Amino acid sequence: MSQTMHVMPVEESIDSQWARFTQAGNEAFERGDMREAQHYYEKAMAEANDMFDKAHTDPAACQYAPMTYTIAAFNLAGLFSDIGDRQMMHRYARAGLERLVELADERSVPHALRVQCVRHLGRAVITLEEIYPAARTHPDYRVLVANADLLQRQFDTQAGLYSVPSASARVAMVH
Repeated sequence: MSQTMHVMPVEESIDSQWARFTQAGNEAFERGDMREAQHYYEKAMAEANDMFDKAHTDPAACQYAPMTYTIAAFNLAGLFSDIGDRQMMHRYARAGLERLVELADERSVPHALRVQCVRHLGRAVITLEEIYPAARTHPDYRVLVANADLLQRQFDTQAGLYSVPSASARVAMVH
């Protein structure tokens, strides 16, 4: 006698599809299948972009969009660095930081999203320098890091956090 079990559908979190793609990409990367890793990392990037689209009205998307986008961009940057494609590495490394800076600085973006972008700037700077150690001396990245520092200081000052080190100062402490 067989029984059929009915399982209530589980509501997926806003980042669950992104997490599945990222995990599949990581597993492919570990196996050395760079083509498959790229495929899944690009799917994760698309999911993160979708979260940014939803972030203007969905608090969960607002919370996760900056983190998921940054991770997806730097996963792709790291992959292209490992396979020796410097142009694509720079494209994604720059994107990982640039999008956060742009949204954090945009007054029309909901404040909660701007704050989340600022929260992830320090880690984005650290990851950028892990992938591309010469970023500190590269003119394009120096400008981005300086903008990240400025935005972070502005938000810290507004919040009354005068002693919080800037993104680049935190990077210097790590190195």
